[in-house]
Amino acid sequence: MKQKPQGPPRKIYSYAFKMQIVQEYDNGQISKRGLSIKYQINPSTVDRWIENYSILAKNKRMAEKHSNDPKHKVKRLEKRIEELEAMLEIDDVAWEIIE
Repeated sequence: MKQKPQGPPRKIYSYAFKMQIVQEYDNGQISKRGLSIKYQINPSTVDRWIENYSILAKNKRMAEKHSNDPKHKVKRLEKRIEELEAMLEIDDVAWEIIE
């Protein structure tokens, strides 16, 4: 059985440290890229923390969700169309099974 090559162990960061990073971003002190470089953290990790913990990111998502801006409305409708199409596919499969 082949073993996967092992890289360095994953770092575990405390909640307080994550919140410190997010707070620096929310306060406009530094960019996501700057945080990644300053603390030597993978950029996708910084993105994920901001997405999960940032008040600004949550507010932005809420504003987009309830926005009447045509761009956001189109996005919402496209997502809803995808959901409905998936439901129709499930119905089609169910009918095939029943028949």
